[in-house]
Amino acid sequence: QPSAGANLGDSFVEELKAYDAEMDALITEAETAGEVLRFVGAVDPKTGTASVKLGRYAKDHPFAATQFADNIVAFDTTWYTP
Repeated sequence: QPSAGANLGDSFVEELKAYDAEMDALITEAETAGEVLRFVGAVDPKTGTASVKLGRYAKDHPFAATQFADNIVAFDTTWYTP
């Protein structure tokens, strides 16, 4: 909990600093392997679940081209599979 009167967003970002070294190491490992890190979400309508995971992707993967707040959507259905 942020202290009384503190901005919630600012407090959240401040707490993220505790993970900087871990994220730096993950980024370095990915770069060394010629990859990038991206948060990717998935929805499974059969089970009614959703998830978001941090993954490593080759630099030529479509997810690798996204930056900042870009979004990309891929559908895998009975009628369409990329």
